[in-house]
Amino acid sequence: KCTELGVDYFIRFVSSRSQGRQSSDRRKKKQQRLQTIVKTACKQCGRLDLMELGRESVLADVLKMEFVEPCQKLILWEEAGGLKLGDIHFQDSLQNICLMLGPEGGFSASEVEEAVSCGWQSVSLGERILRAETATISAVAITQHLLGAM
Repeated sequence: KCTELGVDYFIRFVSSRSQGRQSSDRRKKKQQRLQTIVKTACKQCGRLDLMELGRESVLADVLKMEFVEPCQKLILWEEAGGLKLGDIHFQDSLQNICLMLGPEGGFSASEVEEAVSCGWQSVSLGERILRAETATISAVAITQHLLGAM
């Protein structure tokens, strides 16, 4: 779905509430399967460039990751308080938006604190608690709309 919605880069990561730890062999097979899904989605939606899949990482590494181009970094957290994704003013000088969404169990408060200390801004999608897949699709679609791309 992210491919169809125009996401350029996707990184899977493990956080404290992630479930289903996998062996390196299973992770490799899953990465290959995801690459096939990306190619198929590109063909289906007429997209010429493939969404790049980063290798699976741990949350701490992703939080500190240096991106090639500057980006506005947003971590979506159901307990973010009053600031919702729809309230964000996107910086005109930045072309890239980095969205981080957690596992089904969400992020812990300490993980969000660490993210904020690394330059991420904490926002929510509102009052509803969404499954990880639904939250991802919603966040990307809302962001695309706010940027005038949808």
